[in-house]
Amino acid sequence: MSKKPQKPGIISRKFRVSSLIQRVLAEAMFDMRQIEQEDKILTVTGVEVSGDLKQAKVYFSSLTDTDLEFLQQNRIKLQKIIASQVHIKVTPILSFLPDPSISNAERIDAILNKLSADKNH
Repeated sequence: MSKKPQKPGIISRKFRVSSLIQRVLAEAMFDMRQIEQEDKILTVTGVEVSGDLKQAKVYFSSLTDTDLEFLQQNRIKLQKIIASQVHIKVTPILSFLPDPSISNAERIDAILNKLSADKNH
């Protein structure tokens, strides 16, 4: 069975919506941290919106383990901010995931360091 081809406009719309949500979330989280006087270093590294725009996976990088809890506790507030600033029919339900590229980069760096150390001996 072959997949039904997607229309070109759908892909660019998903990209535009994802980019806009990423920007709005980054600004909102910065403002929330300022209000709470938190010194969190939390970066939204990407947003992946589903085809129907009802779900959004928000990838982030962080230096602490408490940031995922912070995001989950403020999910509804962040969705309301998106609803007020991003003009789409349905506001996506957010889910937060640590960005896997950060841990992958650390793993690659460790491998390269090991190879370099082995080469020098």
